[in-house]
Amino acid sequence: PDTPRWARVRRRRRAVTKSEVLLPAEAARRLGVPTRVIVQAMYERTIPRVRLEDGTLGIPADALDTFEVRAG
Repeated sequence: PDTPRWARVRRRRRAVTKSEVLLPAEAARRLGVPTRVIVQAMYERTIPRVRLEDGTLGIPADALDTFEVRAG
């Protein structure tokens, strides 16, 4: 149909596979930290990341259990 591209991308991004994959903003919200902390951890590879169909990166929900926020 005539669905705008942004609507299709948003719907695909929220698709859940075997393990739920979260966008950095949702992961940060669940942990109660700023999004930049999650993005930095993804950059430093201290938290696993998964490439989604639309090319963005997400975090497996299971990884939040083991992620520790460093003070400082």
